[in-house]
Amino acid sequence: MEKRDIAIKGTGGMAREVRWVIEDLNSVEDKWNILGWVSKEEPESMVAGLPVLGDDDWLLAHDKPIDVALSVGSGLLRKKIVSYLRQNEKISFPSIIARSAEVSNYVKMGEGAIIMNKSLLTVDIEVGDFFLCNYGCTVGHDCKFEDYVTLNPGARISGVVHMEECSTVGVGASIIQGLSIGKNSFIGAGAAVIRNVGDNCTAVGVPAKPLEK
Repeated sequence: MEKRDIAIKGTGGMAREVRWVIEDLNSVEDKWNILGWVSKEEPESMVAGLPVLGDDDWLLAHDKPIDVALSVGSGLLRKKIVSYLRQNEKISFPSIIARSAEVSNYVKMGEGAIIMNKSLLTVDIEVGDFFLCNYGCTVGHDCKFEDYVTLNPGARISGVVHMEECSTVGVGASIIQGLSIGKNSFIGAGAAVIRNVGDNCTAVGVPAKPLEK
């Protein structure tokens, strides 16, 4: 199989962690040629041993097929970046799944998902586009994640949970079975969600309660 060029969006911690996952995947199947970072730093400057290729405009002008690993923690920001980069039809967004992640054959995976090490997705799960599942998360059966959902490290999602677009679960938070999390909502670190959470809401605590707007 011919190697594909890939650029990593960002230079922060998330981007460098995704680079590690790609390199680990390459150690088994040499699939990608990592060109460097897409960021606002000075072009051709070096970050963690890889060059900065340019900013988003560099990608927009790129005239050859290229994969992009969208290594950005904010779902809202991922959505904005994708909307801009869609103008270049030569850009593809592969799903990148760490070797140590356990993802069953019964998971329907959208475009551009990133699933990091030691995460577990069981059965009959529907994952939208640009899903980010960070380290050590667990996702139970029959969950549905709309586009741009983010699970931060150690999130625990029970079965039959529905998370709407751009919703986020903080570090170590948990959601019991059968609940829904509204669009653009944020579940704080360590929270335990036992009731539905509406749109544009931040919920914190044990049990989780919405903060006053």
